[in-house]
Amino acid sequence: MGEQERISYAAWLPKIFFASIFIGLIIIPRVLDNDIYFLLNDGKYVMQYGIPHIEPFTMHTNMHFVMQQWLSSVIFWQLYHHFGVVGILSCVYVMAVLMMTVYYRLCMLVSSRNWYISSILSAIVGVLACATFMVSRPQIFSTFFLLMAVYCLELYHKRKEKVYLAILPFLSILLINFHAAVWGMLLCIIAAYFVELLFSYRQQKKAIGIFFTVLLAVFFCGFINPYGMESMSYVLHSYGIPLINQLVGEMHPLNSTTVTGKVYLAWIAFCWFIYIRHGMPKRYIILCLGLTYMSFSAERSLFLFLFLGTFPLADCLSSCRFQKQVGHLSKKKYVFRLALVMGIAVIGFYDIYQWKHSADIPARSFVVEHPTVDYLLTQAPVENIRLWNTYNEGSYAEFKGIKASIDTRAEVFLPANNWQDNYLLEYYAVAVGALHYEEVFQKYHINYVLTSDSEVLYEYLLHDEHYELLFEEDHPLESHRLYKRITVDE
Repeated sequence: MGEQERISYAAWLPKIFFASIFIGLIIIPRVLDNDIYFLLNDGKYVMQYGIPHIEPFTMHTNMHFVMQQWLSSVIFWQLYHHFGVVGILSCVYVMAVLMMTVYYRLCMLVSSRNWYISSILSAIVGVLACATFMVSRPQIFSTFFLLMAVYCLELYHKRKEKVYLAILPFLSILLINFHAAVWGMLLCIIAAYFVELLFSYRQQKKAIGIFFTVLLAVFFCGFINPYGMESMSYVLHSYGIPLINQLVGEMHPLNSTTVTGKVYLAWIAFCWFIYIRHGMPKRYIILCLGLTYMSFSAERSLFLFLFLGTFPLADCLSSCRFQKQVGHLSKKKYVFRLALVMGIAVIGFYDIYQWKHSADIPARSFVVEHPTVDYLLTQAPVENIRLWNTYNEGSYAEFKGIKASIDTRAEVFLPANNWQDNYLLEYYAVAVGALHYEEVFQKYHINYVLTSDSEVLYEYLLHDEHYELLFEEDHPLESHRLYKRITVDE
């Protein structure tokens, strides 16, 4: 064969590896997350009336309110208003591509441009993130901003150019408005790099001064939001609450008895095995220790660990490089390349076909529907409905115009945030039978009750002569019943 037919693997293999980091896109859930309903409500309200300080959607009156995700909500609402559900799902895909691209570039930076290791790590992290966390929530924005912050910090560490640190205050402004509850993580990340400098104080006096200035700038930029200090301190009033940790699934500790829990536990164990074996800079140790603790405390933090706690692997494994080879473009090699491309295409088309013909997620349905709420809307005008509902159905009911008793914004119903009562505890007490439902229903003049088989009301009201069963939905995961109060105390 002639010289023109000779190739180097390095000419095309890095491109194939880079393309592989996006393989996780085909397993992103093509259905809107349940929380999208209160986000759309928030976004619509802001566009119509401006930033609220009194909660406008529940039956509880004059509750103090901080819409800590207001800018994310506006983005989601505008996408939904102009493009429908496809607009929101497209946003999820775009953010997934951006996150995986930045993560790849971050791994390339810390591994001295080792594309082989960077591609493998990015593909693994991409698949895990897309399968479990890449959904229509503000976390897709906040995690991207935090990832950009780490990337800027690493660029500064490598090149010592202050322009990279100048980006951090702008990220602070974005974070506090897109997802205020996560804003404090930016301070923690910068602090990890700052603490590392303190260990070599004599040699790093100038850098310490620069970092301290940046840390102050990031903090004061946090005030640039509609609620000021209330947004900045939101996390202190809303997380670490035992009742929220019990009710909200994503706040549960990492569960090693499930398949997902086992996979993540194995992944975290592998990361720390490599970290301990190879040794890491102090900034990585501080950052990864904090993210590991957060991941074991609440499953939602695994998303942060995936992108912010695994890139040091690229540094540890930077010596593992692909051995370049030069050879003829034989028929076998040509067939291999063609089969690889066709295989990816077939997987993609099969995934789309399976999704469109799935009995669980019909092609016409991109949203989590609540038939019991839809049935209720056929029974009475929304202004005449005083609904006591289950936790998960509240946001959908409010999206449909019903004033619900509770919804999936658990922290909103805490006295530390609403400046009134602990409505979350009240709901829980009724749900488990610790507080008699009639006492609470009369207080709010409830005329309809939506309950599930996880609550005592599900059976209690069936035998209460003051309530009539209107609708029943049987579901393998959770069944629901809708009751109407026959006599309502005025």
